Amino acid sequence: MARTSFFTNILNGVDKLVKLEVSTIIGTFKPNSTLTAQDLANGNAQDAMMEQIDLNDAMLSKVNMLTGDITTTMTQRFTNDQQLREYHSIRENQAHEIVLRNVKVLESVGKMIIDFAEKEVDPRIAGGNTPTPPPANGDANS
Repeated sequence: MARTSFFTNILNGVDKLVKLEVSTIIGTFKPNSTLTAQDLANGNAQDAMMEQIDLNDAMLSKVNMLTGDITTTMTQRFTNDQQLREYHSIRENQAHEIVLRNVKVLESVGKMIIDFAEKEVDPRIAGGNTPTPPPANGDANS
């Protein structure tokens, strides 16, 4: 049973990696008062800067980055407001650019890890020479 759970978690993780969600929300918000200065300093509060009080209108786009499928839902206010739809579209494009940059960074990091691992296995890959082992009797002049 643990094995099924493990693979299910991996599949769910992959599913989250290929879905990009962009939300534009109009509502009444107040600052989250539970944050500490340490939370802010550590960057742990990025997703909790505001506490939602009353959600009035929203537009949500979900993009499947493997298939290219895009699903967008919106309340009536977005349907009637061209500027809000344009703002949301700009944010979608920014999110897409961020994903592309992150993929390039991950690719670069992955390549560095592979290169490092290969060099650790065989130092000749790095262009170095294989060290000459010392003589069996310990005499360097033999």
